Amino acid sequence: MDNSLEQETILNGSSTSNYRLMQCPQLGRYLVATRDIKRGEAILKDQPLVTGPQKASNLLCPGCYQPTETNCLLCGWPMCSSSCTGVKNHEPECTFLRSRNDWNPSVDRDWNQLSDCLMVVRCILFKKTDQRKWKRMLEMEANWDKWTGSPLFATANEIEQIIRNEFGLTPTEFPKSEILVVQAILDINAYEVRMCDSNVQAVYTLASLAEHNCNPNTHKTICSMYRIFLFFNHFHPIDIHSPGAHISTTYCDILWPTWHRQKYLQWSKFFICKCERCLSPTELGSHLAAIVCMDCSKSRETVPAVPLLSENESWETIAKNYHCTTCNTIFPAYECQLTFKKAEHELSELDKDVSTESIPAFEVCLIKAKSKLSIQN
Repeated sequence: MDNSLEQETILNGSSTSNYRLMQCPQLGRYLVATRDIKRGEAILKDQPLVTGPQKASNLLCPGCYQPTETNCLLCGWPMCSSSCTGVKNHEPECTFLRSRNDWNPSVDRDWNQLSDCLMVVRCILFKKTDQRKWKRMLEMEANWDKWTGSPLFATANEIEQIIRNEFGLTPTEFPKSEILVVQAILDINAYEVRMCDSNVQAVYTLASLAEHNCNPNTHKTICSMYRIFLFFNHFHPIDIHSPGAHISTTYCDILWPTWHRQKYLQWSKFFICKCERCLSPTELGSHLAAIVCMDCSKSRETVPAVPLLSENESWETIAKNYHCTTCNTIFPAYECQLTFKKAEHELSELDKDVSTESIPAFEVCLIKAKSKLSIQN
């Protein structure tokens, strides 16, 4: 273990047969294994503290997160049907809105805007409806100092104003500082739950304690009722042996190349990942972000010269120069980024209309990409 983690402490009452909750200044709270864990074995399971629609998603039923077709008969919120199976999820905001003397369920509103605020409102209402959940929410990492200096802070202030105007939460009962800190906690800790029609988000008080690694030793599965399981990864090269092996997951898409992961993690989680994969120009030999040499055209192993973001660089200047491992030619970062962006744009345009008729177009796109990108890219 790194010497910088020598000050770690065991948190009282936080040990199970599989893991122990630890704490240190560098990582905050994190999980370590307490015994040998077999490949494919479930390490932990967790129920969500709260679920809700993601910002800027399609308008979804607040109960089951399916497309809307009618309105709640009590508060007017768009629902999937009057017999929604997940109506219990909708009860907190429905009850609160109906308690307002000035709330009219028949008034037409910008429901997409209100839906963007719903996750925050559900968390804030814990203060009145469930003190145990409210306490558990506030115990989660907010990374307040860095979060308030990020672009996310400006968006959070806008949402706070919408919540005041549309939901009628008063500063006396719900101070601005509480609404903002809840948004910081959500930005840092919420998991994306992918669904057929749209994605939702969920907060897990235990699963959120697994630290990030771009080559994690667990994989997560989210099942019915949004329960999450962390399993020891079958394909991880290093076994989990006790005592003290850190339990890790990934906070971003594992198929993203290093520059993309670094940009996302610094922009949204406020740290620079220095895992073994991020330190490797070839991404542990996967060549996931490699391109074809634009000079000798022989090498498909043109990789970042220095893949890792330095402490004085920001996510806005994440691009790195590439060098060919065959002819050693250096290629400016902007040229390499342009290659990636063109390929991403073409694929995203095709993704808008996926059908059997679009297969030839995808094949043409792949042939074009093959001339510029590594086969593993």
